[in-house]
Amino acid sequence: MSSIEEKRPEVEISETEKVESEDTKRSGPFDPSNLDYNKYQNMYYESGYPDQYQFAMPPVDPIQPVQLPPFYNNLPDAPLPPFNYPQQPQYPIPEQPYSMPMPTPSAPVENNYYPTQTEKPQSETQQQEIPQTEIPTYESQEKLQHEPVPPHLEQSPVQTPVQIPVSTTERDKFINKLKGLLKNVTKKEYPTLEEKFIELEIENWDQLKDLKYSPEYVIGDNKWRIKLFPNGNGENGKNHVSLYLENLTVKEDNLLHVAANYVLFLRNYNDYSEHLAYGSTLDYFNINNSSAGYDQFIDKLYLNNVNIETQKGLLEDNKIVVGAYVRVYKYIRKEQYIEEIKKALNEDNSDEVIADDIYEWRIDNWSELKDYEKSPEFISGGYRWRIKLFSKGFSPVFKDYISVYLNSVDAKNDETIHINAKAIFYIRNSNDFSCLKSTGEKISSLNYATKSRVWGSHCFAKRSELFRKSSNTNKSLIEDNKTVIGVFIRIYKYTQETFLETIKKLIDDENHEILKEDYHEWEVENWSKIENEENRAEFNAIDQTWQVQLFPNGYSDAFKDYVSIFMDNVDSSVDITNHLCIKRVFYIRNVNDYSIFGSETSKFTYYDKGCYSRGTGKLVKKDELYSKKGITNKTLIEDDKAVVGVYLRAYKYEEKQFIKEISELIDDGERETVGEDYFEWNIKNWDRLSNEILSSEFNIGGQKWRIKVYPNGNEQDAKDGYLTIGLRNESITNDDQFAYANFVVAVRNTNDYSCYKTRELLSFRRFTKAENEFDMIRYTPLTSLYEKNEYYGRSILEEGKITICAYIRVYNNNIEHEIEEKRKLNIPFVN
Repeated sequence: MSSIEEKRPEVEISETEKVESEDTKRSGPFDPSNLDYNKYQNMYYESGYPDQYQFAMPPVDPIQPVQLPPFYNNLPDAPLPPFNYPQQPQYPIPEQPYSMPMPTPSAPVENNYYPTQTEKPQSETQQQEIPQTEIPTYESQEKLQHEPVPPHLEQSPVQTPVQIPVSTTERDKFINKLKGLLKNVTKKEYPTLEEKFIELEIENWDQLKDLKYSPEYVIGDNKWRIKLFPNGNGENGKNHVSLYLENLTVKEDNLLHVAANYVLFLRNYNDYSEHLAYGSTLDYFNINNSSAGYDQFIDKLYLNNVNIETQKGLLEDNKIVVGAYVRVYKYIRKEQYIEEIKKALNEDNSDEVIADDIYEWRIDNWSELKDYEKSPEFISGGYRWRIKLFSKGFSPVFKDYISVYLNSVDAKNDETIHINAKAIFYIRNSNDFSCLKSTGEKISSLNYATKSRVWGSHCFAKRSELFRKSSNTNKSLIEDNKTVIGVFIRIYKYTQETFLETIKKLIDDENHEILKEDYHEWEVENWSKIENEENRAEFNAIDQTWQVQLFPNGYSDAFKDYVSIFMDNVDSSVDITNHLCIKRVFYIRNVNDYSIFGSETSKFTYYDKGCYSRGTGKLVKKDELYSKKGITNKTLIEDDKAVVGVYLRAYKYEEKQFIKEISELIDDGERETVGEDYFEWNIKNWDRLSNEILSSEFNIGGQKWRIKVYPNGNEQDAKDGYLTIGLRNESITNDDQFAYANFVVAVRNTNDYSCYKTRELLSFRRFTKAENEFDMIRYTPLTSLYEKNEYYGRSILEEGKITICAYIRVYNNNIEHEIEEKRKLNIPFVN
């Protein structure tokens, strides 16, 4: 392989051109019978002068088909002069162009000899290798005619001499074409620092496997190289050739920013006309964006495709050329770094942009700053903001950095205001726009759902780098005790999708498995006239039936200053086996504006037959319903209407959730607890059991216990088809011993904690030697163990397996004093 670097390419005549020049010499008339028309089938006749025809090869354009002149089919059988390639010399090029009298055409025509630009003289070697050939004149070519000139081509004699043109080389034409692919930078052009054409010749393409780098080239005081992935870069470049331009200097200097645009190309090793090139708009190179290019420059299958015009492909004889034309611009204008920052936010976002704003906080006394400073309040996108700066880090953990944050004044003061925005912070030299450091990251969805929400960067910039001078600009971020901290903010329209994503993010899953999620909302009209009892709505979500009741004036006097909302699970109210573990978000929003809403998020909430109604007394304050919000100046209640909704997320039951739920069924007031714990007993071959069975012994609260089960019910329950479960204390052996406890017993599917039934005591029990066990008669019908729950599709008893569970809480024995006090007040004690 070899590389070619060329800033101003010299004019050369290739060996191919020399041969063509020599082949066109002739001493006698041209014999058209010797012309191989199959070889030159893409040639066409072109009207040149009134008394001759020129035979020319049209410029190759793979998009536009070759168009023949309208008189092509009516041309006489005239002798043809040697064929010429447009704008390509057939004869030795002297230092000064030749001139000779030529006829003046009556209408503009394409002339292969029209002047283009003066080329530099050829080298002596080239002049010696190419024999001096007589330049043809009008008179010499007239001798070749054997047929009269058609009348429609007759023209008047020429009076004015013209110069014979000197054509540029194929490389020059190629470079000029690449320049034309450089897309406009801006309406007001930035001054060019330097531009250069670079190439890398590859002669063993099939041996390339992974990444291939070109040599380094210096352009605009920056080191550049081409990165080639012949088999694609990652998943995005699969089955393609990936091609990039990389700036090495910005990788070494994190304060440097370079503006450039470029053209990347692949071309035939021997023919500049067969190529594929893509030009870029203005791009910015920095420490966070040191490479630019194309993951899918070309499909690998197309490399060997042959152009029907040139009969050549990009890859030929295992050879190809890869290259670039690079133009570097001076980085001296404020508009450039603003454009660079904006470009970093030009991600794939279909949301409508409401506003773009940039704010700069100029600091003239850096050494006198306190550890924590706030910028003046500023307005961006119609909202009020502040920058918060911690010059020695937000906390001791970040003491080596400066920390920067963006705070929304409006959202801090009003939790119903939500802003969909993205932002980038930067710090720069106060006098040099190219000496700049930005976060290089995007802050997304500045929704400010709570007053404590602040967005920013703990490690914005190392304090040690603030005074370090750039090796290229010789400038530092802080110079003469001055600097500028800025933020670019882009405000998006708050769409329904953004709203739902915000609601979802309010829920912390705590690493639990999600089963289902859904939301439902309904429009409430005549808000000011509705009463608490009137506003109910029933709906289906996550395969369950729900009923919501809205209390616009609060659920009770305790919540009279709030809007309250409660939700019942209808399925759990009628099905003892229905158990749900969910988190939910209640919300109320403006009918037409998704950015104006108030919400309340729950912790893990459990619905079953024992507790099927849940809600919040404080959804939103009543005085916030009519206060105007932010940029839209809208209120939650508009035209006496609002939208009320709930987002539900159901989770798979886990052991700790199950234990937590059944433990909360025990109501022990303020009694002192000695100990509490959970125990479960897995039983197999349930259908083969008939008599009373006991679990193994276990210890909770300093007492020994066993679970007792009658699989077919005790003597009384067996008649009615009920299951009987009891708890036995094995520690009490003397008459003066006793223990106070409360407990919950559950039966569940061995493989699923969500499929279960429970039963708890209404009060605590006193265990003695004489009464050391307690049976829960008529615990549940035996048939219910086989019934499948509609939601989970499982039954408690499955494949002969069942699990019996108990949660026991043991109390201090001074409870005797409490019992005595109750007796004095004639309050019954259940034993």
